[in-house]
Amino acid sequence: FSACVKLSQMKEDDTLASKGANEEASGSGNPGKSDPSKHGKESSQKDYGDGPEYWDLRYKEDPEPFEWLRSYSDLKDFICCDKSADILHVGCGNSCLTEEMYDEGYRNIINIDNS
Repeated sequence: FSACVKLSQMKEDDTLASKGANEEASGSGNPGKSDPSKHGKESSQKDYGDGPEYWDLRYKEDPEPFEWLRSYSDLKDFICCDKSADILHVGCGNSCLTEEMYDEGYRNIINIDNS
């Protein structure tokens, strides 16, 4: 496994994540995307740090894909590895990030999560 993200470029553009987080908090970001902090609260009263039980319930209640940071189209300019690189997506949830990467030609992708 090799890191294939242009960290220096991401650092220069660190407003990408903070802008998205601020928009998400204000309700203006990622139209159609759901706020992960609101899932399962009504029925489970669990926090996302409560482990797989929270996530199992969250994905059952709202199976729509969710991107924690940004979509592949937003991040692809920061990815600088060859399409034959081994890619590990830890905590993938129901993100479409690596599905979109696969559509772009990346084939050695492993997604892992605890739920």
